[in-house]
Amino acid sequence: MTVEQTLYDDAPSFLAALKAAEPPGATEVVVFVHGFNVNNAEAVYRLAQIAHDFEAGVPVVTYSWPSAGSPRGYVYDRDSVIFSRDGLESLLRMLTEDNRRVLLVAHSMGSQLVMETLRQISISGHRAPLERISGVALISPDIDEDVFVQQAHRIRPFPQPFALMVSRQDRALNLSSWITGTPSRLGSISNPARLRGLPVQVIDLSGYRGGDRTGHSTAFTAPAAIQLLKTLDVGG
Repeated sequence: MTVEQTLYDDAPSFLAALKAAEPPGATEVVVFVHGFNVNNAEAVYRLAQIAHDFEAGVPVVTYSWPSAGSPRGYVYDRDSVIFSRDGLESLLRMLTEDNRRVLLVAHSMGSQLVMETLRQISISGHRAPLERISGVALISPDIDEDVFVQQAHRIRPFPQPFALMVSRQDRALNLSSWITGTPSRLGSISNPARLRGLPVQVIDLSGYRGGDRTGHSTAFTAPAAIQLLKTLDVGG
């Protein structure tokens, strides 16, 4: 549960609080980017669950972009992703300027926001934050496969390790495919060869069952999947 709220007056006060929360010698922070139809309170809860279940030993930060928080707000949320790129870029630049490394974890439509932001940083020419990304994990990414390939080819340096957690049983992404008029989404990819040799690790969670009936949050809700992901070399 959330037990306390603190409002920071400026970036230095936030960074000071973050530094105070870091274990001795720690140089990494986890940044979580939520997905479609998730309000701020739900994003904070999900991040707390991730930190607990995955036994995060470093500070965790959620970038809460303005989702409509409604199942009918799909188009609104896609526009909000574009609106939020600059804010996420500012956060990543702020976190990495102090010689800190960042592990990026995104879910669903939040994966689109992460990819757009990394691409934006790369083409800006000021790429220092990309060199401080210790790993990227996109969980059930709600991105068109061809768009992802185009985004990835513009990101240099491309963060490593880079994991895609997918499932062919993801009914939420099936609905997204119907809304967008595309055969499938990246998070339900069945042939990793279609990623054209990109340096990404595809983790298929189709055989796992969790508490989410849509199969869209298996990585967060299936104990077996959580145990599997904890053993992977993503960000560590």
